[in-house]
Amino acid sequence: MRFHETSASEPDLEFDARMTTDGGVAAPCEVLIWLPRRPEDDAKVEITLRRNAQSVDLRGLVRLRSAEHVEKMGLRFEADDVFVRVGTSNSLRPGAARLALAHIGRFRITHTQSAGEGANPDALEGFRLVISSLSYGGQRATPSSHYLGHRNLTFHGEPKSLRFCLPEGVHAFELQRHWTWRSLDNGNSVQATSVPVLVLTTSPSALTLTQVDNLMQLGEDACTLLSLAARHRVVPHIIRYSGADFRFEEWRNPLCRQRGVTEEDATGPLVDQADLEVYFERSASWWIGLNPDQKDAVRLAIFGINRLTESTMESDFMGKFSALEGLAKRWGTGGTAREKFDFLLKKYPLHIGGLWPLFESDGGVSLYWLRNEIAHGRTVTRLSGALSIATDHLQLWLEHTLLALIGFTRVHSNLDWLSAQVPLQNSDVATLRRELHVQSKGAKKSSNQGS
Repeated sequence: MRFHETSASEPDLEFDARMTTDGGVAAPCEVLIWLPRRPEDDAKVEITLRRNAQSVDLRGLVRLRSAEHVEKMGLRFEADDVFVRVGTSNSLRPGAARLALAHIGRFRITHTQSAGEGANPDALEGFRLVISSLSYGGQRATPSSHYLGHRNLTFHGEPKSLRFCLPEGVHAFELQRHWTWRSLDNGNSVQATSVPVLVLTTSPSALTLTQVDNLMQLGEDACTLLSLAARHRVVPHIIRYSGADFRFEEWRNPLCRQRGVTEEDATGPLVDQADLEVYFERSASWWIGLNPDQKDAVRLAIFGINRLTESTMESDFMGKFSALEGLAKRWGTGGTAREKFDFLLKKYPLHIGGLWPLFESDGGVSLYWLRNEIAHGRTVTRLSGALSIATDHLQLWLEHTLLALIGFTRVHSNLDWLSAQVPLQNSDVATLRRELHVQSKGAKKSSNQGS
């Protein structure tokens, strides 16, 4: 067993383990893991089964756990939701099989150590989340170097603090960036990588291991609310915490890490970075008061805006409209979608105008008409030119509805490219709405004549 950092060609972890199938069969194996250095990288895992692959039923999900003698040496490894694609014979190891993996839901790594005298075994000494790639809200850094090898980073301003004011006290996550320096070719060259990190700044003496699950949920909630402000999907990649006698890491989806599919700065942020802390304190206070059903609707809306997977224009539009209907269902009243949304808008007015109308058909078709056209399979070529603009406007409907529900009035930001396009598109939207209306009437007339 070894767990170290040397060269790029050597694994970070190498240990004996046992694989347990759904049927309860345990098989010994060897595990090698190369951990990713950057948010945009994936882990590499190699598993060699110490028997012929056909001798073990590997269908379905299996579990991995480090061998007992490995854990006695201070390393415990567990992996859940492991899906084996295929097992192939290993010519270098007769009677062994190299397993190809399709998926690992998460793995957990615990390093144990001797606790100091008088240490509290239940005290939590630190908690942080390494998150997906994000430049929004980060400190500006100026690097400097010296010809003798000295390196330094000077950070400007204080890191942003994302605060949850709970009945039991305040929990705050600082948005930091942590750096790792790796020595290459015996120190003649070095490589530096950095990751964005949410660091819990609550006093460690006030935290215990019993609070870990709640802290994990708060970290995920922080990522959700941060995604809305940044217009970029933020997810936790690694959760790290420690105590007097251990260091723990949980890696989420290590083989294929979740990432936003859109370029972060493509549309600019929804909330200016200067207002992030004010926005977050207001949105976190609102979020805590929601019931689970309302939270699910908000997540659907934020995740529908900031996706993790590529999709067609039609499915993107339908996903956003479904999310908007979900908000109207939870916060509106009435028999129809329009009645519910009209009630919502009356109670929570939006601070943006000029958007493609949701339901109003005067002057041309509405976004609801587009929704029905797609839902009934009438996505003909005539829609393609309108869908991109319509989807952008639907996104703004969603975003500003969420801001209205939160009760946060944002200031104008020159970085918000998407909102700035609305007044520039007034004539284009009016033309598209009229043309689609005319084309729709023509299509119906031809259909009636044909029947």
